[in-house]
Amino acid sequence: MKKRIKTSIILTAAAVLFLFLLAANCGSDKSAGNYNVVLIVADALRSDVLGCYGGDAHTPNLDRLARKGVLFENAYSTAPCTIPSAVGIFTGSYPGSYGVVEKGIREKSTHNVFYVNDNETLLGEALKEKGYDVLMDMENKLAWISNNVQGFSEFRRIKEMNKAGIAFVKETTGVRFIRWKNNLTPQYNRMFTFLHYLLTVPREQNFFVTKWFIDPHAPYSPIEAFKKKITFDISKLPREESFYSQQVGVFRQLARQKKLSDAEIVYLKALYKAEVESIDERVGYIIKALEHRGLLDKTIIVFTSDHGELFGEHGLMGHGYYYYEQLLQVPLIIAGPGIPAGKKEKTIISNLDLMPTLKDLLGIEYEHNMQGKSYSGLFSGKALPDRAQYFGRTTNLARETDISALLMEGHKLVVTKKKDNVILELFDCAGDPGELKNIAVENRPIVQKMLKKFMDLRKEIALRLKRNIAEIGDKVDFEKKWLITAEELKALGYL
Repeated sequence: MKKRIKTSIILTAAAVLFLFLLAANCGSDKSAGNYNVVLIVADALRSDVLGCYGGDAHTPNLDRLARKGVLFENAYSTAPCTIPSAVGIFTGSYPGSYGVVEKGIREKSTHNVFYVNDNETLLGEALKEKGYDVLMDMENKLAWISNNVQGFSEFRRIKEMNKAGIAFVKETTGVRFIRWKNNLTPQYNRMFTFLHYLLTVPREQNFFVTKWFIDPHAPYSPIEAFKKKITFDISKLPREESFYSQQVGVFRQLARQKKLSDAEIVYLKALYKAEVESIDERVGYIIKALEHRGLLDKTIIVFTSDHGELFGEHGLMGHGYYYYEQLLQVPLIIAGPGIPAGKKEKTIISNLDLMPTLKDLLGIEYEHNMQGKSYSGLFSGKALPDRAQYFGRTTNLARETDISALLMEGHKLVVTKKKDNVILELFDCAGDPGELKNIAVENRPIVQKMLKKFMDLRKEIALRLKRNIAEIGDKVDFEKKWLITAEELKALGYL
């Protein structure tokens, strides 16, 4: 009898413990309060420049971050330019799923931009609802004019800080203070309020903060501390040295006209690399601030970019119009609690997948409309299959052109429609990493298979677009006019 009673007590205790653990694990509100997130985006940063990706830039802080977390070797942007890429990052959905605002409708807009519906719940809003501080410092306005950062508030500016606060940040992190010169605002000075927040936020207050650096985006004008490290004989340059710190549009045009020498491209890339090293220094300040507060063990740090940059490949400079690997492959490093250290992950992922992944890592549930898929299983050793990656950008109405692409099963298909002319390009990613030979004609079965997937994705995006257009009403369906149709592909014999 005593044995039965003892057994019953043990079973009852076990049951109570099980229910307690179940409640603890299932309560999304509790699990959502465990970690902070610092999202760092460096604009126009191609991954192959970074030291941890095998590049020749000196990036000790990013290398350290990679050693403490997971480095993704095959992370892709959804587009080769900022606006659609930023929409993809923050919404977790293809930018083509949204309507587009006409030029001038929004105060901050000087472009035709995608418009994310107010009634769509984004991760920032969900976290704010759970009590998180949700803050951003976006140095590139194009990264947030599409209503894609709902829930985020802006950091204050350095002019709103007192001298004691500025001195405290300098002494604690070693951040440079650079006075204004030639009416340019040094990006270092924008670090102060961001760092001050990390140094003063109460330890019990959770946060999701984003720092979007405009560097190393052109103009390539690194601060003197990094510029003086460049070893280049400027006498080889046919123009004044100051000429090379202009907007990239100048160099894009010169490259097309074949008026940009090899020496000039080498120097431009050296300036770019110096800015990358400057970014690494600023990432170091952020890590130091978190260390000072003892917050590293409860903070997930994400470092990535919106797209890459071309330096003479395919006779091109800059970014924005093409779908070459140098533009689409981006760095992605994630480190923090629950993330394995020193892992290099080969699985192909999209920046669409970032918000779904953070949602899982934070253990938060909310109603959302994301097309991206979480890859959090990779952190626990679960194998995930590569997914076909679709790349699209705003249709260029002025050029009457639509260009988009699909990466699938080791091939990339680029589909270009210019007025009534349709061009298909197929590249073997492994056999032709430079994407120099179009093998579409001799590989019709591969093209047909990829086009079917391509059109299926386009159909899904079009259905979402139709629904979103109906909801926002006064916006413009920007994707309709110049998209390639199934009928045109059938006429070419591919469908």
